[in-house]
Amino acid sequence: SVSRVRLGVLPVLLASFSSGLAGTLTQKGLQQVGGGGRNAFFFTAELSVYSAMCLAASMAFASLKQMLKSKDGVAIGNSAKIGDETKISTGIKSSKMSEPFFAHWSPRTILPVITKATGGILTALVHKHAGSVQKGFALITGLILSGIIQTLLDKEKLSNEQIFGGVLVITSSWMHFTNPSLPAFLLRH
Repeated sequence: SVSRVRLGVLPVLLASFSSGLAGTLTQKGLQQVGGGGRNAFFFTAELSVYSAMCLAASMAFASLKQMLKSKDGVAIGNSAKIGDETKISTGIKSSKMSEPFFAHWSPRTILPVITKATGGILTALVHKHAGSVQKGFALITGLILSGIIQTLLDKEKLSNEQIFGGVLVITSSWMHFTNPSLPAFLLRH
């Protein structure tokens, strides 16, 4: 139906195209600038700064939108005056506006941040030294292996969709490896 294509197929195709384009541009930027390529650590730091700026802008616009919707100018949800402090209901629990941003962080909160940062650096290094195509094959191989291991551990059969996807992946990988691209000078003639 039209809604399946519009809400399912098209977003997946757009995400796949965007991911491939981002991988290609990242690889080109890391490998070809100045002969030796860019520093993968600085590249990852730049991406982190840009991501933080986008997140901050998104949070600011969401807060501004909430303030414009509310009558009393309070940013989030339902508010109530309790003494001299304004309490804000976020839907999960109430918090004081005067609390600092990191008030509810613990030493364990930094673990996902460090894990994500390490993953970003490793991804940049893989793009620089192996390329986005090899990274894609490694990712797909990891997904297939984790699916096989999960099937063995859970003692459940693979679904028809998983088997079909595996066959497509194996076929496309075989086609890629058995039909190498031609050198550029042969393509011009």
